[in-house]
Amino acid sequence: MIDYHLDINIKIIPTHPWHIGSGLGRADLNRLTIKDGLNRPYIPGSHLKGILRQSCENLATTIGLDVVSPHQRDHLASFTGSRDTIFIIDRLFGSRFEGGKLFCRSAYWSEDAEKAFYERAHITSQTRTAIDRALQTSKEKHLFQTEYVHGGFFSTTISGRHNFLTSEQKGDWPVEYALLLGGLCLLDRMGGDKTHGKGQISIVIDEIRFNGEIVSLEAALEPLVEEEMSLWIIMQREELYGV
Repeated sequence: MIDYHLDINIKIIPTHPWHIGSGLGRADLNRLTIKDGLNRPYIPGSHLKGILRQSCENLATTIGLDVVSPHQRDHLASFTGSRDTIFIIDRLFGSRFEGGKLFCRSAYWSEDAEKAFYERAHITSQTRTAIDRALQTSKEKHLFQTEYVHGGFFSTTISGRHNFLTSEQKGDWPVEYALLLGGLCLLDRMGGDKTHGKGQISIVIDEIRFNGEIVSLEAALEPLVEEEMSLWIIMQREELYGV
């Protein structure tokens, strides 16, 4: 039986041109944006989950929780199931030892935005050149073109189906979901070329539903500022370092 059911309905609204690469190119464009079967750009669920995990890791580090990279192979503590792990991010997203129970669906154009997509062009290209990191000059014969999407209005759902989370009583609103909502609120960029001012976004949370009940955003974030968070940090450090 699953004790923690979470569904978060959100909208993602890009405020600057953005690019999520497909890994493909053509004669006149080197870097094409990923598109669906109707040739409309979309946001893959894997990309959304990746940037959301990074945002949650940053928030966890800020409030004093220990984080281990999912790509770090030599950290034995990360090879632990969700029942016993002391890393709150691994409990939420999964680890190298155990797959995650958090699911991010791909974000597609919402019905309200589909008409606008066909009424005007949203896709442009920009020519750039690669920079030599050592010399800080343009590389010879490295001119390329990137496809960017302007605007958009995307809808998706983030779902959690967990058995072992941190709450006062089993089935109560857990610390991990509070951290997830905090990380979601802090998301402000997506895609590539973020250092060039691309990919800025705004997140709108339409509904938070936990175990069949609607939860307000204010109530969902409460564990991040309560005493329980400091107690969790102390317990985690005791298990990690014995202090």
